[in-house]
Amino acid sequence: MEATARVALLALLLTLGAAISVARLALLQIGQNSFWEEESVKARTRSHGVAFRRGSIVDALGTPLATSQVARDLYFELAGFRKGTQLGRLMMVEHLLTALRPTLSELLESPRSILERVVDLRVGDYRRLSPLRRREDLRFYVLGLFGVPSLKDWVADLERAQDEAPFFAEAAARVDSVVEQIRRECGILQAISSAAAVEPQDLIARVDEHIGSIDRRVLRSLEVARERARRDLYLLERELHRELDYEEVELLRNVPYELARDAHHMLAGFLGKECVRRVYPEEVLAEIVGWVGKPSDEDLKLRNAHLDEISRLLLSDERSLEEADLLDELREQVRAEDPSPDEERGRIGLELAYESALRGRRGYVKRIASVDGRTIEEIERVDSTPGRDVQLTVRCDWQESAEQVLEEVSRTHGSVGAFVLIELPSRKIRVMASFPRPVRLEMRNLYAELVALEETLARSPKEVIGVPVERRFPLHPCAYRPFFPPAPGSSFKPFVAVMALSEGVATAQTRFTCTHQMTVEDRTLGCLGMHGDVDVTEALVKSCNHFFAHLALEVGYERLFAWAETFGFGSSTRFADATLVDEHQVIECGTSETRGALKKAEKGKRNLMLFGFGQGAIDDVTPLQVAAAMGALAVRSYLPPTLIEAVGDCRVHRPQERRIAITENAWKTVVTALGEVTRRGTAAPSPALGLDLSGYDLATKTGTAQVGGGLPDHSWTAGFFPIRAPRFAFALFLEHTGAHGGEAAAPAFQRILEHPAFAEVLAAARNEPVH
Repeated sequence: MEATARVALLALLLTLGAAISVARLALLQIGQNSFWEEESVKARTRSHGVAFRRGSIVDALGTPLATSQVARDLYFELAGFRKGTQLGRLMMVEHLLTALRPTLSELLESPRSILERVVDLRVGDYRRLSPLRRREDLRFYVLGLFGVPSLKDWVADLERAQDEAPFFAEAAARVDSVVEQIRRECGILQAISSAAAVEPQDLIARVDEHIGSIDRRVLRSLEVARERARRDLYLLERELHRELDYEEVELLRNVPYELARDAHHMLAGFLGKECVRRVYPEEVLAEIVGWVGKPSDEDLKLRNAHLDEISRLLLSDERSLEEADLLDELREQVRAEDPSPDEERGRIGLELAYESALRGRRGYVKRIASVDGRTIEEIERVDSTPGRDVQLTVRCDWQESAEQVLEEVSRTHGSVGAFVLIELPSRKIRVMASFPRPVRLEMRNLYAELVALEETLARSPKEVIGVPVERRFPLHPCAYRPFFPPAPGSSFKPFVAVMALSEGVATAQTRFTCTHQMTVEDRTLGCLGMHGDVDVTEALVKSCNHFFAHLALEVGYERLFAWAETFGFGSSTRFADATLVDEHQVIECGTSETRGALKKAEKGKRNLMLFGFGQGAIDDVTPLQVAAAMGALAVRSYLPPTLIEAVGDCRVHRPQERRIAITENAWKTVVTALGEVTRRGTAAPSPALGLDLSGYDLATKTGTAQVGGGLPDHSWTAGFFPIRAPRFAFALFLEHTGAHGGEAAAPAFQRILEHPAFAEVLAAARNEPVH
């Protein structure tokens, strides 16, 4: 009985042992199949980003100044590469065995040494790999690298084998075959490089840099995990790689269509994508429109912070529901909102100032693909959202023509110049031309050199005369941001006159005596002529400094400051700003010109008299400010000029128009005098200069802004037209001509006005209907 019982017990134990072995093998097989199934679906599922169309920047007539076109780029994805190529599998085998990932360059140099490591691997070494998932991963990549006739038999053999047995007995016989496959993949890399017209080592270096950046991010997260004494670091590493390895990174831009189409067929992990690229069909207002570029480190700071937060959440042993929701939100933020490292972003000008409006929202397509990359099934699609178009008020045809004439005039006089034309009563800027005018290539390639030159000239202003005009401050367009903001000179006189008349400080009959030269505080205060006793009309027509010097003494500093500010002097026009109201969201965008300052600290009788005719306390203005002030005089209200016509379908809110208390009699007196300037005043007809503006209905004031320091004076002409129903205000400025406004600036304005492109403006100047 006892013997029978012992036999029965032994049989039961043997049966139980066999059952446990079978169950373990079954579980391993099920686990392996589950792993394989997961890896297979992951390998064939792709989530491709869909680029958004960046909003265009167009002129008043819809001519594109900045737009987007489709281009094709070559991208790289580590997950596809490590699972779908022999090079990638070999890289992973080395990583799993040594915890070190070789670079692609190292793999290509000596693949056989890593393969020999697999040949020498013993079952005992394999069993000591921890955790179990690491061993499963090693089997997966060795399977792909060498090929295994039967996974089931191999797993069973590993379970039964002694520690001294080879991990994969057939590896030695297959090394040469794998090396030959790697050589073929190396040839494919060379073919890709050739098709993209780059050196193979450059392409390989970019791949290595991307892989290295992923590894560095993972290692930073693992260091945090070690500090927390977290176990199963390999599982965490694996999870982090799942998060990062599927990120596609740009390798090469503007590759041929055939390469973009066939890249994923040529080598796994390489894929072509259609991208939206910024182009600039026109150089008009290049310095204002600006340009785009790849995001800076500062731009990517938020995205990197979100990626770090994702890694932190992945470190959690048990994520709460709130943390799981936050993880999903952060992934969506990185995918759709945060700047991508290969995505264009505004770097300067309107491209930067209106980034929030021009920028769209990325979409994506998730699909299951076959082994050769063809789509089998589209799982999910989210369309991209295009950015808003920004329409400017400037007209390209007028701007280009004005720039052409301005360049010719500026070269003739050897002077920096600017011309601004503002439409009334809307105060829309139609022309804002400068010479020299910067072009993008110059600003990009010579930026440091131009900055250095500007710094030199700032220390020694006299040296500016010896510098070729095209090299004088091209980074500071004179129309709205001159490097040395000038005084308005006599172009300031109409504003003093109209306010003095309106407030009763003077009347049309008020007279002061001009003696050509007079001494004030032991210094000379000059005038272009000896005008004798003059009233306000003659003082404007003949541009008498002494009349306005005496008038300033009657007015005083505080009132002159207040009048100047009424017409916009002393503050930025903020011409490129816009407040956009989009549903319940308010978006502030913009960039501004140099602020023209009023020197309120200046005191003294002579300085006050200088202030009266546009010198002294008001020696920092821009041509844009002067044109805007002339527009304010024309319609008796101030509204800052704007360059922005529309931003998509958003409402653009502008500041409230500010009425100016100009009486009817004061306005008529001053404007009548300005109308006489082109007939018998400082801009009267001159055959020698080819000047004759007398046939046009212009309210004009010339100006000669004194510079001092031995430098030649500046020339101005500014005004509006037609007189009785103003449609345009303008200002033309020429720096260091040494001539008064009627000699240099007025003839230049006539050349622009009579250019064929300005037929509509010329009709307004003739007081004819504008078609």
